[in-house]
Amino acid sequence: MKFNYVIATGDSTISGSIRNILHKNQNAFLSAPLEEETHFRLDENGNEKEYPFFFDDSIITGSKCSLMSFNSQTMLESETFSVTDSNNKSYYIVSDSGNYIVDVENSRGKIIFDPVLDLSNEDVIFYDKRTPSSSFVTGKTSTAIGSWNDVVRNLLYKIDDVDVTADTIEMEEKYFLFFNGQKVVSFDSSTDLDDVTGIAFAIRKESQINEVTGIADIYGNKFVENHVDFYLNGMEQDPKDFIQTNTGVYMIETGVDSSVFLINQQIETYTL
Repeated sequence: MKFNYVIATGDSTISGSIRNILHKNQNAFLSAPLEEETHFRLDENGNEKEYPFFFDDSIITGSKCSLMSFNSQTMLESETFSVTDSNNKSYYIVSDSGNYIVDVENSRGKIIFDPVLDLSNEDVIFYDKRTPSSSFVTGKTSTAIGSWNDVVRNLLYKIDDVDVTADTIEMEEKYFLFFNGQKVVSFDSSTDLDDVTGIAFAIRKESQINEVTGIADIYGNKFVENHVDFYLNGMEQDPKDFIQTNTGVYMIETGVDSSVFLINQQIETYTL
């Protein structure tokens, strides 16, 4: 298994943090709209698709500033969409390879996903606020030997046009890379991806983070609870599925009764 942690509470210490503690590891919530819906997205059959998940629009305040995972798969935010009007309703038209739309002005916190996704109240969706910036995206259509390295070089060229980046090593230091929703740690050594097609995208890393790879237990690295993104084989894990404890805790005992019993219980009686 491949372990990877992104610690968002500083470069290597808690005191180095510049992140807002309320903007990390937010859980999307199910809710009914407070007013009549006006904007929709059609599914593959031309029917209006229902999207029951919402985010806190006081945290995600616009487009290009969110990072979202859907059942552990990291989603690519759509940046080029338009709205067309028909029958007194408005419909989203997406012209890129994004998996979801953030439209604070019209959807009021609703997450507009790709219509091919089946949604249920069992889905687990996490989102983070990030510094507003565009993603760098490229498609992978070949399964030939060396085709993954071609994808990485293509992304490097796109990045270098707007953010001078000398080589793949520097790109790995400055950017996160995802392929088909899976986080890639070693950009130019993932030869197992030669046999896979799909969409790759890179996003700028936030400043003052600490990334740890290949260690099952990050003992010794200081962090604030719920500010650690844990990826197992590239898939983001629900914080409820792993233990976050303060440094120095080396053993957790299970099977202990956690009930609290009252001693010398007293009853006071009043006459009304």
